[in-house]
Amino acid sequence: MSKFMSSLAAAGTLLVVALAAVPANAQATRTFVSGTGVDSGICARAAPCRTFAYVITQTIAHGEIAVLDTAGYGPLTISKSISIVNPGGVEAGIAATAGGTAVTITGLATSDIVALRGLTIEGAQSGQTGIALTSGGTLEIDNCVVRDFVGTGTNGAGDAIYIAPATGTTTTFRISNSIVAANGHDGILVSPAGSGTAQGVIDHVAASGNTNNGIAIAGVTGAVNVSITNSVASSNLSAGIFVQSAKATVSNTTASNNATGILATSSATVQLTQSLVAGNTTGVSITGSPIGVVDTYVDNNINFNNTQVSGSMTTIAAQ
Repeated sequence: MSKFMSSLAAAGTLLVVALAAVPANAQATRTFVSGTGVDSGICARAAPCRTFAYVITQTIAHGEIAVLDTAGYGPLTISKSISIVNPGGVEAGIAATAGGTAVTITGLATSDIVALRGLTIEGAQSGQTGIALTSGGTLEIDNCVVRDFVGTGTNGAGDAIYIAPATGTTTTFRISNSIVAANGHDGILVSPAGSGTAQGVIDHVAASGNTNNGIAIAGVTGAVNVSITNSVASSNLSAGIFVQSAKATVSNTTASNNATGILATSSATVQLTQSLVAGNTTGVSITGSPIGVVDTYVDNNINFNNTQVSGSMTTIAAQ
């Protein structure tokens, strides 16, 4: 065999070895979806995919899925660190199937982070839950609209955002610049299972027109500590803000035109500052056994409710 043929054969062998070393299911750090995409390949910018459910299988953990244009991208399940990003100027929709959940987040490790930005999540009066997290990890929701889910609250049914870390796990969360409206149960429900714990911030959120509570924080057996800032809870059929067996700080927030503006029950501790509670049937209600606690700073405005306060608040000075 000539030296040229020997060299060619050797090069061919090296090429075969190199190709064998590349995994057949290699995933990308950044992937793309489009309304004109096709669910095949690696979802590159030049050949985007069509649905979130497919593109997430092509995206490495801690990677990013980017939305290119207006379309509905379908429900999905998330079980790894991932960012789903709509950069703005288009609508990235997720419609739940009848009786289903639009975004299911489960099986996260403590260090995992899921970030959702710029999504319109629609129940269409048939889906049961918008975003449901039932594990540990971190959840970040920015600039999202979650609406029109139906149900009575069992396992998140009827909730726009349901944060229920499993027993023995811890979830941290941040929900900002978002709308949760016209749902059959709660706009946001934070309710750990068993010994699960949750800590988080709800900032610049509008929770309105929900059949139960606008924002519900229910510790029960798990430890929950939430800050609600710069937000509005209005026209909810039960409480604008409901706190049970948990700690919540409510700052610069409006609770108006609800059955109850702010309800603290069963060992709840609520600290209320720089907030407006007005136009409710009952402004602030303190109930339960053991009874809840509401600490009010002198800078709140509780007015124009049919009953201003039911129960006894503790007035404290700013520190």
